[in-house]
Amino acid sequence: MISNEMFENIFVFGVIVSIPLVFILFKWLKTRGVDTNNKLVQISITLGLATVFIVIPFLFTGIPFIVKILIIIVATIFGLANYFAIDRGQMALRKLFGKNDK
Repeated sequence: MISNEMFENIFVFGVIVSIPLVFILFKWLKTRGVDTNNKLVQISITLGLATVFIVIPFLFTGIPFIVKILIIIVATIFGLANYFAIDRGQMALRKLFGKNDK
């Protein structure tokens, strides 16, 4: 088990590392010919980085295991719902302002 302060440090380090890594990974995939506008690609990259830099350190905290699993499931559901809500908002704004190029 790790202390709360150590978890905070690992979490902040994970966020600092994963944000530039997302841009680097998207750029690298785009040069390889992968369509990075595809929702499945975006979700899989996000979930992969979240698992490595957030979920794994979270599993080593002192919270009971069942609570950890519930928090991870609920956070994943809310994250996916947020992704699709933002996507729907973008579609509505594109339709409203007449930019239907996508």
